[in-house]
Amino acid sequence: MIVTVRCLASLSRLQPDPPHMDFPEGAVLADVYQRLGLAPDPDVVAILDGGPANPLTPLKNGCVIELVPMVEGG
Repeated sequence: MIVTVRCLASLSRLQPDPPHMDFPEGAVLADVYQRLGLAPDPDVVAILDGGPANPLTPLKNGCVIELVPMVEGG
C-alpha cells in the first residue's frame, strides 16, 4: 500500500523524497518511524488523515501521515 508522509518543522530533515512510501498490508505507524530512522517519541505528534495517531495505528492505502514536533513556549 502507498502512504504519503509529511515531516514538518524541525522534522523536515527526515522528509522522504518523493513523499510516497510503500508498505505491506498490516503495517502500522511504527513502521513509518522505523523506515525514517525515528524512534517513537512523545515529543512528536502523529496525524493520520487529519486525526490523532499512535505507533500502533494501522496504515491504510492512500493515507496521509503528518509528523509534527511538539513546541513549547509562550
